[in-house]
Amino acid sequence: MNIKNKSLDFLIEKFQRDGFCYLKMFDNKETDKLSYIIDKEYKIARNNKKNILTGINNYEDLWYLISDERILNFVKKILGKKIYYLYHSAIMKTTEDEHYQHHRDNPNRKFGVGPDWNEKEKKFEILRLGIYLDDFEKTNFRLNMIPKSHKNKFSWREILRFLHKKLRKIGINDKIINFLPKIYGEEIKTTSGTCIFFDPRVYHSPSPHKNSRRAIFLAYGCDNFHSKNYVNYFTRERKQDHIGLDYETIKSQVRFLDFLKNENLFYSID
Repeated sequence: MNIKNKSLDFLIEKFQRDGFCYLKMFDNKETDKLSYIIDKEYKIARNNKKNILTGINNYEDLWYLISDERILNFVKKILGKKIYYLYHSAIMKTTEDEHYQHHRDNPNRKFGVGPDWNEKEKKFEILRLGIYLDDFEKTNFRLNMIPKSHKNKFSWREILRFLHKKLRKIGINDKIINFLPKIYGEEIKTTSGTCIFFDPRVYHSPSPHKNSRRAIFLAYGCDNFHSKNYVNYFTRERKQDHIGLDYETIKSQVRFLDFLKNENLFYSID
């Protein structure tokens, strides 16, 4: 990654303004390696019908990504402080999809309700990262982001998102209403090696796509009550479903925790 100061300033400004930014950070040789690892893990878990395998802590071949200097340096530029790894992570492989479904990745997902939205004492200094491994030409995949949806409860974008959600609920065909997200969201065409950095409170959705698309997700944050709430939520409250992590499993993975400590990224999950 070689970003000129002007480009770096633009990316940081975009993240602070819209809640996300993106750039190509990995070359094809690196993404081929990551794609091979994901395909291998999904083959091992072939009896598991999930599209998401949670917890990079469970896949030692991928630990090195957590401490990748390019990632850490960029995250530090955005958050501007000492950062920690917040455990919420996954590898993903989906095949064929036909709809948009916007969601947030933070614990308190209703705007303005819960500690995620209380920034009077401490800013919400948490960042999610998606590393995408397939070219747009093969998948037609875009990540649809709704700018400033972590700041504004009411906007024309939110009105259209709400309309799109209601039309889907009453059974309107996706092919008829899929033009709406392209209006109220910003579509990021992902190529192999694209990294999207985003505030987990920002509404986002995968787009309809063809063939398989593969991605890896990580999370970082600063040491404050927002990060504590975030880690508690994903290691305890959500551990029983498809996006949760298991607290007891992580606690027992001494080698993984030692790895984080050696990289100065360890954050207590107690």
